[in-house]
Amino acid sequence: MDAARAVGASADNENEKTFNLDGTQGNLNDAGAICRLLDLAPELRNKIYRYVVCEDENIEVTKDTREPGLLATCRQIRAEARSIWFLENRFEFRIEELNITLLAQFYRRSRKHLKRQTARTHMRTSEHYDWAKLMQWCKAVFERKARPSLLTIAPELRNQIYDLALIEEDSIQVSSTLKEPALLSVCRQIRSEARGIWFSENQFTFRVVDCDISLLLKSFAWVQDVPGKTPLFKLRGRPNWANLMAWCKAVFEDKLPPLNAQYQNHLATVVRPATIMTRNLAESGSSWPSIEKNLLLWRDTAGSVDPRWLED
Repeated sequence: MDAARAVGASADNENEKTFNLDGTQGNLNDAGAICRLLDLAPELRNKIYRYVVCEDENIEVTKDTREPGLLATCRQIRAEARSIWFLENRFEFRIEELNITLLAQFYRRSRKHLKRQTARTHMRTSEHYDWAKLMQWCKAVFERKARPSLLTIAPELRNQIYDLALIEEDSIQVSSTLKEPALLSVCRQIRSEARGIWFSENQFTFRVVDCDISLLLKSFAWVQDVPGKTPLFKLRGRPNWANLMAWCKAVFEDKLPPLNAQYQNHLATVVRPATIMTRNLAESGSSWPSIEKNLLLWRDTAGSVDPRWLED
């Protein structure tokens, strides 16, 4: 038997003949041949599939190894049970003289049907040293272009790995050079699963100098892309009334939130009430010119805290 008829060859023969109970010959895929197994609930069918196709011991793969006869019953049973046979058994290969032909055939066949999952395999090699064949094996691994193995493990375990890789003990300082972790660039599925963890489980801190919100405006929408902990603001530098008005206008336009109450210093003493006042007046329907007039009336109060608020 040649290698082309290796693992699973019999199940691919869609014209395979079978014998009906009345002794007449029929086709495997004859629409009139109704399989009563398909009348059962899917959960019960899966139990039957596992009872029939799952082995306690490793399945040693040779050129004569074929898929279980159950997989040749009909197309639906084959579609339902084939992945169970591949994923819940452990396949053993004996690699003689570093010849990977059979192994390559098996992986091509299993990868075609399992997509993002990988069959479990165990390999035993004979004592044979052949650099050329070893390089051929390495090239096959390189050209396989398999999906990241991280995606083959249980989602709960993946989340634990994401937590270990992405959650920081200290607050993350947002700056113009901050980039998302490299893990989020591996593939779309990992990005969709892990990005929310990075945003929601970490504390982000913005450093605002002289109340200048230019960097804050560029970065805040990015951090708020996924709901999570409220970002912290650390204010540094000196009072600047024009910059404070720009901050309040951004709050009015719903581009920034009011300064949170978790941070206190001489700048926050003025910035927080000004931004909260802006939000409250905006929610009551006031226009920006009206809010700006109210803030100008309050400027003298800010000047009593620090006279530099009165400087233009």
